[in-house]
Amino acid sequence: MRAWVIDELNGIEKARLTEVADPVPAAGEVLLRVTCAALNPADRYLAQGEYPARPPLPHILGRDGSGVIAGLGSGVQGHSIGDKRTILRSDVGVSRWGTFADLVTVPAESLIEIPDGWTDEQAGAASLVYVTAFQALTQWGDMPSQGVVLVSGASGGVGVASTQLGVAMGHTVIGLSRGADKHATLKSLGAALVLDPTDLQWRKTLTEFLGKRKRERRLATRSRAGDDRHLRQLSLAHLRSLRTK
Repeated sequence: MRAWVIDELNGIEKARLTEVADPVPAAGEVLLRVTCAALNPADRYLAQGEYPARPPLPHILGRDGSGVIAGLGSGVQGHSIGDKRTILRSDVGVSRWGTFADLVTVPAESLIEIPDGWTDEQAGAASLVYVTAFQALTQWGDMPSQGVVLVSGASGGVGVASTQLGVAMGHTVIGLSRGADKHATLKSLGAALVLDPTDLQWRKTLTEFLGKRKRERRLATRSRAGDDRHLRQLSLAHLRSLRTK
């Protein structure tokens, strides 16, 4: 099969397209013929050696993906050859070969049916960012049911997912992002307010918008490795835990 292979943890740009042996599903695994795969920041961090995992080399990246089942290992139930599936969450692309290939083996329990109305592209790109966003929104034991959430990097994958999920959970979502088009998109997704972090007055605008309300939780999604400028700005603004009075 064809695959994008990295031989060292020295950058994703060093990945090479080559031929490798087709994987064979072990017991409890499914062989998926990949239709769509997504490139996430986590893939880049791993390729740069900036991720906790240290996979055996050579390695194939790719944590997200959708496709058609091409083979079944022994003991697999609930999946059949020809079924379309997407990967929900697993060690695929981390400690085992990933989806940047024609074929990938996946633990059967990590595959789910593609939701009705979803395209292959949506199914192949949604899992990691939405799981991450859900964890960020639900890990706080003291989070009110109708809080205010400030999302930094709101136009990125996790940022968009956080905006959609936050709105669906009943929170007031405020996004930080650059550009009028991105602002319009985030507002169409339900963000109550979108601010440009390069605007020196954004903290003042936020304070005026909230009025007497204080901030509940901050969800930070970094658009580039090591970029924590928005976090420092938020700290300077003294935006603390927020509750509706």
